[in-house]
Amino acid sequence: MLAAWCALLTAVVLWPFVEGLVAGFRGQALILRDMVVPPTMALNDLARGTDGPARAVPQDAVLALLSPVIPPPVVVSVLMLAAGFAGALGAAALAGRHGARLPGRFLAATVVLWNPYVAERLLQGHWSVVAAGMLLPLVARLADGLAAGLADGTGPPDSDRGRPRQRGRRTAALILVLAVCALTPTGLVLGVVTACTAAGWRRRALVPLGAGVLLALPWLVPSLLSATDTLADSRGAELFAARAEPFVGTPGALAGLGGIWNAQAVPASRASGPAALAGVVLALAAVAVVVVLVRRRMLPGPLRRLVVLAAVAVVVPALAATGPGLALLGGLLETVPGAGLLRDTQKFVVLALPALAVLTGLLPSPVRGRAGAAAVVAAS
Repeated sequence: MLAAWCALLTAVVLWPFVEGLVAGFRGQALILRDMVVPPTMALNDLARGTDGPARAVPQDAVLALLSPVIPPPVVVSVLMLAAGFAGALGAAALAGRHGARLPGRFLAATVVLWNPYVAERLLQGHWSVVAAGMLLPLVARLADGLAAGLADGTGPPDSDRGRPRQRGRRTAALILVLAVCALTPTGLVLGVVTACTAAGWRRRALVPLGAGVLLALPWLVPSLLSATDTLADSRGAELFAARAEPFVGTPGALAGLGGIWNAQAVPASRASGPAALAGVVLALAAVAVVVVLVRRRMLPGPLRRLVVLAAVAVVVPALAATGPGLALLGGLLETVPGAGLLRDTQKFVVLALPALAVLTGLLPSPVRGRAGAAAVVAAS
C-alpha cells in the first residue's frame, strides 16, 4: 500500500517525465529554462568537461554515451521517476526506523515529493539536482543502516552483523544511490554530506567519503586542470541569493524549502502568503517534535545529527543572503577556484529534507509511551 502511494505520488508530481518516456522515443526534447535534453547527444568536449567549467559533468557524458541506444529524454525521465519513487520509499523507511507508524510513513514519503524545492527547481530545469535531493532520505537511511550494521529499518542488530556479504550489499546500495546523485557536482556534495552525517562522521563515514572522491573525479580533474576557468563573478552572490517570500521573509522561505533566486520559477501558489506560511507552519511543527523528543531524552544520535544538518542548511543560506554574507561569498567567488558551486546557496537547503521527512512522520504520535521509546532508542 505504501509503495502504491509512492508510485502514485511520483507519477502526479513528476508527470512531465511520465510524458517524457513517450516523447523521447518520438524524437522530442525536454526543454525548460536550464534543462535542455535533445533527442540525441554527442560526446563532445563540453560533455567531457574539457571546454569551460564542468557544470554538466558527468550527466551530459552519461546521456551522450547512452544516446545511440536510448534517447536522452527517456534516460532523464527514467532517472527522475526512479529517484522520486526510491526517495519516497527511503523517507518512509527512515521515518519508520525512528519510530513512525504507517500514517507517519505516508506523510514522510509525501514530504519528499510534495514540497516547494522540488517544484521550484524543476521549473528552473535543474532535474539532476532534484533527483539528488529526492534521494537524500534514502541516502541517510542506507548510510545509517550501514554504520549501525542493521538488517532492516525496525529491528535490532541481526546475527549476521559484520559479515562481509551483508556489508557488501549495504555498501553497494549506498554507492549506487550516490552515483545517481553524482550526475551533477551539487548532487554529489548533497549526497556525501547527508551520508556522512547519518553515518556519524567517524570511521564509518569512510565509505561515502571514499565513494564521493571517486565519483567526483569526472568533474574534479577537469576543474583542477583549468583552475582559471573555475573563477566566478562576485555579482553572482547577489544574483543567486536566496529570495524572500511574502510574510515570511528569507528565513521563512528557506525553512519551508523554498526561496529559489528566480521568481519566474516559483509556482503561482507560492506567490501568496498562505502557501508560504504553510511551509513555516510545517517547519515549526517539526521543531515542536524535536523539543518533545529532547525533553524526553528520546532523540537518537543519527536523528540528532540530521536535525543539526537541517538547521545549518536553513541558517547558512539565510545568512549568505545578508549584506555581510553577500560580501564574503562574492570574495570567495572571485578568488577561490570552484567556489561558483556555492553561489546558489538556496539549493543546499534540501539537506534539511531527511530530518523534515522523519519529523513530519512523527507528527501523528511523536511519543508513544514505552513502545515509541523503544523504537526511537533502537534507532540509535
